Amino acid sequence: RQWIDIAARHHGDDVYLADARGTKTLTYSGLLDAVLTWEAALDAAGLPPGTPVAVRAADPLEYATTLVALLGAGRVAVPLDPEAPPADVARVAEVARPAGFAEGTFGLKVLRRDTEPADGGGIYLCTSGTTGTPKGILLRDEQLAHVAASVAFHHRISPNDRGYSSLPLFHVNAEVVGLLATLGAGAFLAVDGKFRSE
Repeated sequence: RQWIDIAARHHGDDVYLADARGTKTLTYSGLLDAVLTWEAALDAAGLPPGTPVAVRAADPLEYATTLVALLGAGRVAVPLDPEAPPADVARVAEVARPAGFAEGTFGLKVLRRDTEPADGGGIYLCTSGTTGTPKGILLRDEQLAHVAASVAFHHRISPNDRGYSSLPLFHVNAEVVGLLATLGAGAFLAVDGKFRSE
């Protein structure tokens, strides 16, 4: 959340994320607005900080905005493949036990209220289950920030840089190396759907 507050203060009107195949963008001040809107919606739904909330949106810009806003709101994002069949989503949900389901721009469905909140926010990653029952791990805010800051530092990413990512937004590389390193550096990132040769 500190990174988002600082970025909104210093780079408010600068574009943080852009749709690689369209004209939609998200500024740093727009990201802070999204955080505040999600925070209010989650609080009103009885889903406190540390609560796992699944993220699934077909639109890459909506997906990226929602995921980062949930982190900024102190929740645990559970990224889901937007193209996964219902059985795969159900397997991941059984492991991660999300209490809410975020579908794009401010679409929230409360699934359960018996989920125990974590101590702080983060990203809950699950294996695909191709070799057995899906397994999960919670990457906390501090871990995510450390890796993202290291990526930005070692690659010398600055507010003058423009990046492009076609990595699937439900994978950790897109989330940390793409979204969060760009946020930490105050740079620009064009997000696309997962790579496909057309």
